[in-house]
Amino acid sequence: MSFFITLVEESDAHRRAIETAPRVHAMIHKGLTLPEYRAFLRDLYHIVWHFCPIMAVAAAGSRASFAARMNRKARMIGASRSHFATASGLPAPTQYSTAYDMALIMKEAERYPFIVQTMKTRTAYIYSLNGRRLFLKNHNKMLWRDHREVIGKTGWTRTARHCFVGQIRVAARNVVVAMLGSHRLWRDLRTLVDYQFGKSLTRTVNHEK
Repeated sequence: MSFFITLVEESDAHRRAIETAPRVHAMIHKGLTLPEYRAFLRDLYHIVWHFCPIMAVAAAGSRASFAARMNRKARMIGASRSHFATASGLPAPTQYSTAYDMALIMKEAERYPFIVQTMKTRTAYIYSLNGRRLFLKNHNKMLWRDHREVIGKTGWTRTARHCFVGQIRVAARNVVVAMLGSHRLWRDLRTLVDYQFGKSLTRTVNHEK
């Protein structure tokens, strides 16, 4: 999520530099037209993880520089117990975070409407230059399993296990949720959703009385 926020800010400021970077040009000529690439950039969830280092170098000049900007952004929003070493979020010896910091980052992501919109998208297609159609599917199973609005970003590493950071829409408010180390992610998330909706319902009934 921190990668997406940082990329948005960097790409808005340096979009031309990104589009003319040699490795990005190579990616475009291997299958995506420039308009398709721009759409690809806008819809951030369509950036496959192995493209993250390429985009990081294009946006900031190097992976280390991009990671430094991610860390600077984290400090700006109060996420002081996190350190990012890779753009993709894949494990690294010096990389760490906490559930609280992940919640802060999710709260910051709410400021970017198209990030929120892509988290709500279940499926999408992109097309290569030669007409090949690629199907993309959101890994957030709550988009299919529950009628209530639960959006977010999933993840998994050996250390953090199953992870989720997102928001639950309850009446007129958003409840941010961050889970690390879950052994039953979707069941745990459903429990949190049920609790929030139950608490909201109880407040409404008590108010009416």
